[in-house]
Amino acid sequence: MRSRRGAALVSLVGVLVVAGIVDTTVGRPARAVTGVAGAPAVPLVAAPPGVESSAWYCAGATGGANGRADGSIALTNTTPAAVRGQAVTASSSGKTAAQAVVVPADGRIVLSPPPSVGGPFVATAVRLSGGGVVAQQSVAGPLGSATTPCAPVTNGSWSFVGGSTMIGDSLELALFNPGATPASVNMTFATPGNLTAPPDLQGVSIPARGLVIEDVGTYVQESPLVATEVTAESGRFVADELELRTAGGNGMALMLGNPSPTDRCWFPVSVVSADVQVNFNVFNATSRPATVQMAANLAQGTASPFALVVPAQSVYSLDASAQSRLPKMTLFSMTVTSRNGVPVVVGRSVRTTAPSPATSFDDAPATCVSATRWAVADPPPLPTQFTLGIQDAGSVAAHVQVRALRDGHSVAVPSMSGIARPGVPLTITVPAALATNAVPLIVTASVPVVVEQDGADPGTGGLTSSAAIPLG
Repeated sequence: MRSRRGAALVSLVGVLVVAGIVDTTVGRPARAVTGVAGAPAVPLVAAPPGVESSAWYCAGATGGANGRADGSIALTNTTPAAVRGQAVTASSSGKTAAQAVVVPADGRIVLSPPPSVGGPFVATAVRLSGGGVVAQQSVAGPLGSATTPCAPVTNGSWSFVGGSTMIGDSLELALFNPGATPASVNMTFATPGNLTAPPDLQGVSIPARGLVIEDVGTYVQESPLVATEVTAESGRFVADELELRTAGGNGMALMLGNPSPTDRCWFPVSVVSADVQVNFNVFNATSRPATVQMAANLAQGTASPFALVVPAQSVYSLDASAQSRLPKMTLFSMTVTSRNGVPVVVGRSVRTTAPSPATSFDDAPATCVSATRWAVADPPPLPTQFTLGIQDAGSVAAHVQVRALRDGHSVAVPSMSGIARPGVPLTITVPAALATNAVPLIVTASVPVVVEQDGADPGTGGLTSSAAIPLG
């Protein structure tokens, strides 16, 4: 083996039209869902209060000052007692640095990489002496900003669908091994009509407590859509992708990989319009075809579901903006189900165009778990318009309430409540007074729901979208 080192409603990119879409019966699915069908073996859920220890792993940010996507990590404590721990940051150049961590009761702290660790890329392992703390990583640079949950676990495989390697775009794969022994991994990439496993990316060694960066564009050139699978020959690791786009407009995305492809995922809120193009992407990394249904539940009216077959080891994309059954400027949620149980990876790409202030992009993975409690650890900075998108994942209406964690207290926000009807999107606007101070939020529902956070900068057209973090 060898060692290599090498982002609101418009937050919802479409460049490819999927073949083989078939109409099915009109109407909204009535099937009750209280969790993921065929529950994933590695759910990305925060450790509950009361456990002896917990951890978060965050990768993909650039290190140093004035980088392309310099990062920070917001730690939010959802419990009434302080939680202590340690954060160890590693750079892709091999340096490490540690710092003590104290997350106050019902409070939040923000960590930045220690200057001594350098770059060009960094990753951080946060280990805590208790549960109930969530971690969210945010990056910012000349092309915009992005955010994603950190990983509460390491795993032997991670998958992505989304990202471009067109000329002017950059797609970097960050592989972080926080463990005490090396890991060895293999990488495979799928593009529309092609599957490749570059020899140079087989048996790649990730050193103990080390970070390896791979430039996907070196191996997959000029593709508007790339799906990635990284599997371990030995060891466990965490994978994130950093996407920087300049081809046809500016934007960035930071995506945590999916550790367990499954047969049901959700996007709580999407919209198509004259200046918002949306694609839903599906990656089937298995050896069997996946029979996939995409059910769009409109805020007003109904739409026939989309049905398609995703062949083995391939990626498909549905251009939602080109579908007449999805009215412009009508909110909808999207439930993606593999009806024959073949696990898939699901993502959404968004592109804004004129008359939007600027052309911008965002890529985000779907949420594949529902829960009754969710946390938003790192609200986007102003002037971003910040909303929560909520979808009831079952058959009984969900009563939703949002609380803010301020000055060591959990306080209900009366303006941030609502009723989510089964499948129908609910949006809740975050008041500017909370967004200004980056106040963490806790979303509580009477039945399991799915929550995403969406931001749009009305001045620049910049986008950011991410799943909230489910609480155990």
